[in-house]
Amino acid sequence: MRIRRQLGLWFVAGALSFWIYLVEHNPSYGKPSEGGQSPAGRLRTVGYEARGVAQFSLQDSLTFEGDLVGIPQPTIDTVTVRSGSNSLKCDSGNVGNGGPSNARTKLTSEESVLGRTYFLRTYVNVPHYPTTTAGIINFLSATELGFDVRLTSEGKLQLFDSVGGTQIGSDSAVLITNQWYRVELSAKLASGANDAAELRLDGVVVAGGSDLTVSEDPISEVWLGWADPGSPGANKLIYFDDVAWNDDQGATQNSWPGEGKIILLKPISDNQRGSWTGGGGGTANLFDGVNNTPPIGSDVETDLRQIKTNDGSGDNATDEYRANMTDYATAGLFASDVVTLCQAVVSHGEAVSAGTKTGAFLILSNPVQTTPDTFTFGDNAGAFSSWPVGWRSKWGQAQYSPSVTLTTSPVLRVRKTDTGTRFGHVDFMGIYVEYRETVPVMQPMLGLFSPILVEP
Repeated sequence: MRIRRQLGLWFVAGALSFWIYLVEHNPSYGKPSEGGQSPAGRLRTVGYEARGVAQFSLQDSLTFEGDLVGIPQPTIDTVTVRSGSNSLKCDSGNVGNGGPSNARTKLTSEESVLGRTYFLRTYVNVPHYPTTTAGIINFLSATELGFDVRLTSEGKLQLFDSVGGTQIGSDSAVLITNQWYRVELSAKLASGANDAAELRLDGVVVAGGSDLTVSEDPISEVWLGWADPGSPGANKLIYFDDVAWNDDQGATQNSWPGEGKIILLKPISDNQRGSWTGGGGGTANLFDGVNNTPPIGSDVETDLRQIKTNDGSGDNATDEYRANMTDYATAGLFASDVVTLCQAVVSHGEAVSAGTKTGAFLILSNPVQTTPDTFTFGDNAGAFSSWPVGWRSKWGQAQYSPSVTLTTSPVLRVRKTDTGTRFGHVDFMGIYVEYRETVPVMQPMLGLFSPILVEP
C-alpha cells in the first residue's frame, strides 16, 4: 500500500511539483486539538498492535476467552491485516469430542450507563463461511443480554436480539471471502420498551429496530470472534482489525465511528527520567522497559520489563518520566492522510497491595493534551506477577482531529501523583492513532493538472 501511494505521488509532476512541496512540508495536519478531559465519545481504540494474547490487562481492556478448556484461542496475526502490522485471528479449531471453539475476545469499558447508545466499528475478513449460522459480534449487558450480529453459512450478516433470538430486519448482501468489510453496530439498553439497535455494512444500513424490550441492564461489553450463539464448525477463520468503540456523549465521535485505520506509536527514547528507574534499578534507556508488545512486566524486575518510581511529588512537580514516541511518518502516515484522533494508553501495576498509589499520564506535545488522565496503580487490586496478572491498563481521553507534525515525535508523560513512598510501576506506554487514508489524484484545470484528495 505504501508503494502504491508513493507511485501516485511520483506521477504528479511538472505543474504539481510546487503543490507537492507545500504538502510535504506543511507542519500540521487537521484541525487544532480540542484536548482536555471533555466528555467521552471515543471509549476504545484498538488495532491489535499491542500484540497481547490478553490485549493488555484482564480488566478495563481486551481479554481473549474460549468457551472450552484446552482449545485454540484467538491469536495475533501478521499476514491478513488491514492496517498496521497485526490483526486478531479467531480460529474455531478442530478439537474432536469437545467440538469447535467459540474463540472470541472481549472489549470492556469503565462506563456502563443505562439509556446510553454505544457504537462499535470493526473491520471483518471472512476466509470462509461458517457451517451453520454463528455469532461474530455480541453487544451485551452484564447479564449477557443484548444484541447479536450473526454470519450465515451463505455469507450474509443478520441482526438479532439475544433474548428471544428474534431477527431484526433483513439479511445483508453476501460478504465476499478474503475481503475486508466495515461492520458497525449501535445498541442501546434502557428502561422498558426503549431498547434499540442498528447494523451497518460499509456505511449502509442493513437492519435496525427501536422500541424493543431486551434488558433492563446497560451495555457493558462487546464480544468479537466466533461468539454466541451457534457454532461455526471446524477450522473456520475470521479476522478483525481497526476496532473503535464510541458512546453518544460529547461533541465529537459521539455516533458512528466511520472509516478509519489504526496504528500504535511506541517509546523510542527517553525525554526526561526524573526519579524513575528501570525495574531492576537501571537509570538509562528506560523506554526499553515500556515499549514491549506485548508488555512483559513481572515481579522479577529487569530493566527491560518495566519502570518504577517512589517519588512523592505532586502532579505539578517536574519529577516524571517522559518518553519520545515513534513519529507519525515513521509509523507510515503520509501528508495526505487525515488524523482523526490520538488516544494514549498505559499499562500499570503495584508491587505490594499496601497503600494506594495514584498516577497520571498526558500527551505533552504533538498533539497537546491539556488535562491529564488519572489512574490508581494496579487498580489497587494487589501485587502483580508476570504480565498480565495484576497489571491494569488505562485508555486516556481521545484528542480529536489533532494538529500534528508528521516528522516530529510526540512526547508522552507518566508520573506518580501521591506523596507516599511506595513504588508505582509502568510496563507499557503507547499512543493509538486513528486516521483516514487519502491519495492524490489529478483533474484538468486551466490546461494543467490540479490535485484533489479522495478516500480510496
